[in-house]
Amino acid sequence: LAHLHKYALSGVSQVRNFPGKCASTDQLQTKGCLDAYFSMFSIDSSTTLPEFLEYSAKTNSIIRLYGVAGMDIYCNFEATLESCLGPLMNSACMNPDSFTAMYGVNQTESIEYATSFQVESYTCQNIDISKKYFDCMNGIDADHFQ
Repeated sequence: LAHLHKYALSGVSQVRNFPGKCASTDQLQTKGCLDAYFSMFSIDSSTTLPEFLEYSAKTNSIIRLYGVAGMDIYCNFEATLESCLGPLMNSACMNPDSFTAMYGVNQTESIEYATSFQVESYTCQNIDISKKYFDCMNGIDADHFQ
């Protein structure tokens, strides 16, 4: 489900999906929720994050292993994250700058992670439609890794 988000950054200094700064207490909560989420995929995010492609491969492995039922598993992970974050899910704490601050990832990686969570949230909020088009979506993701 974590789709590949490669952006040409020619001169762009920031993607503004949730502009502003994340307060330090909110950043601690956000990182705690994200760390717990990443651990569901056996990712140790205590100091940094893996390259986005590695994260994407791990999330997609659930879909490949369990098929359509894997979407329910994945979306349960996503719901746990969103429940932990609460309103922080749609705040400056989930923008690219915050991913750089929390995990030390470069600009491209931070944009990919920040964008991915919003795409995945939308996918899970519309899981019936996602399941309806599962074969198409799964085929697109599979093509990205070849």
